[in-house]
Amino acid sequence: MRINLGKRKNLVLAAVTVALTAPASAFAAGTTLTITGYFRVGIESYSISNSVGRANSSQFRLTDNSSRIDFAVNEDLGEGLSAIAYVSSRINPTTTGGSTWGTGATWVGLRDERWGTVTFGNKDLHYYHLSDTVYVTGATAEDAWAVGLLSYVNNAGKNQAIASATRTPNTVEYVSPTWGLFSFSAAWSANRAGSPADMGPAAGAVTTRRGDAWNFAPQLHGGNWVAGYSYWRSKADLGAEPDQRSDRLWGYYQFPQGFYVGLTWDKSKLENAATGADIAGRNAWSIPVAYSWGSNRIGYTYTRADDDKVLGSGTGAKLNAIYYNYALSKRTQVAVTYAHLNNDSKAVYNLYSTSLGSTDVATLSPGESPRALQVTLNLSF
Repeated sequence: MRINLGKRKNLVLAAVTVALTAPASAFAAGTTLTITGYFRVGIESYSISNSVGRANSSQFRLTDNSSRIDFAVNEDLGEGLSAIAYVSSRINPTTTGGSTWGTGATWVGLRDERWGTVTFGNKDLHYYHLSDTVYVTGATAEDAWAVGLLSYVNNAGKNQAIASATRTPNTVEYVSPTWGLFSFSAAWSANRAGSPADMGPAAGAVTTRRGDAWNFAPQLHGGNWVAGYSYWRSKADLGAEPDQRSDRLWGYYQFPQGFYVGLTWDKSKLENAATGADIAGRNAWSIPVAYSWGSNRIGYTYTRADDDKVLGSGTGAKLNAIYYNYALSKRTQVAVTYAHLNNDSKAVYNLYSTSLGSTDVATLSPGESPRALQVTLNLSF
């Protein structure tokens, strides 16, 4: 939904009062507010094989797949320059009090048609660069997303997220225009794990380390193909968490006949913040395929994390995910998704949205293997 704030003052007043609680006089001609989002909720059967010490190894539940409402503001400053801002808020319909303001990608910046875009805020970096279409395809459940393996590393029985597997705070990002086939983004974060904490106490021994994070992601764009690389390097303030290094290559090809095939390869490792020694490190890869015809789309993704090079055998996992999506209209889809993540005896990977949640299965014991069957409804606006 796009609103011209300069010409439709009555509508602006209503939209801004309800959505942003700001006076209509704050907006002028040349400023636009765009409101978008979606509700994506499913009923899911979630179960665990090789259950360790659980009273029940399965449950039925409602699952939210990052339902959201997004606000984008653009002010035309002339000569190709614009001031821009974006607020993404999660609206979880499955629980009381589940809506949280500004917890998605939220930022402010400047965009120039010739020179690119600079933004400041919470940004999605590195983890989402992959060829899997599950997350952006209609009503498909997030639990099938390959990020559950590609953006995590097993660390001494814990599932450690790379680039937080979600937004990175304290970020300054530059996104280039597309020059021919080429574009890139480059980002720096003052602290990927929370508020900056470089200075330490006002008195006494100061042992605080300066942390930061870097992401560089170039891409090549063809008419029906994309190829990209993403580099991630971070160290947390205080040295309380392991340092991270990750390299990812990804790409896809969309055939005119409706077939789609992609490939993602990821190499990630954790390092001791004090000594620089490797704590954990593994390679992972994913192959998604899909076929679309009319209102229908069917897809399958195979993802594998190899054994950890430091922790040894029994630390790998594989994910098989299949979905069928049917578009009732341009804005409404229904889908059936099945995902099975098979952990080796020492691995603790989990399905993506479950690993981010606060449910009783957000953390798994070594060797537990989750599976989910979900029927989902998606309504976009």
